[in-house]
Amino acid sequence: MRHVCERIALLFVISWGAWAQSSSEDIMFKGFPLGGSIEDFKQRFPDFQCTARSSCFFDAKIHCIPRYRDTSELLSCRKRNTYGAVFPRSVWAYFGDSGLQRVTVSISPTVFEGLERALRERYGPPSMENRETLQNRMGATFENHRSTWVKPSGVLWIAKYAGSTEGGSVTIMSQEEWDKNKQREEQRRQSAPKDL
Repeated sequence: MRHVCERIALLFVISWGAWAQSSSEDIMFKGFPLGGSIEDFKQRFPDFQCTARSSCFFDAKIHCIPRYRDTSELLSCRKRNTYGAVFPRSVWAYFGDSGLQRVTVSISPTVFEGLERALRERYGPPSMENRETLQNRMGATFENHRSTWVKPSGVLWIAKYAGSTEGGSVTIMSQEEWDKNKQREEQRRQSAPKDL
């Protein structure tokens, strides 16, 4: 009996260590850190189209299909630009004075569950979860699910529906950008009653 208890305790310690390690991982975009430079981003993700200083964009229809007529090269381009084994609709990366501040990955709502599960495996349980019912113009209802991870390195959230019932998104944001967004939201909230 003692050996069984010791094995259970050992299994618990190993499992807890794996969970703690995965939940303490820094939030990044495909291994690229928040705060990284646009120059390093261009080198790491050559299929993205970047402006001089502030943003980079990727869409397979624009950046893979016209460039690569050969099927194997096209598949290679798409695979290089997956996110969690999902082909994103588009990806936007925004840079500020202190480097990469935010990445938004547009996804199909059909891939939400698998991608959200992969994020849980990598970062542990979300810090916050929100479920709400959405209704489109035709009266159909949809359950939206949003999970958010808040870490010292940044914030990540995934939403099954974002902006419309047509698509969802994953947003990765630096703590600096998160704080600025919260401040702007608070200012909007405070000025809203004055605007009635």
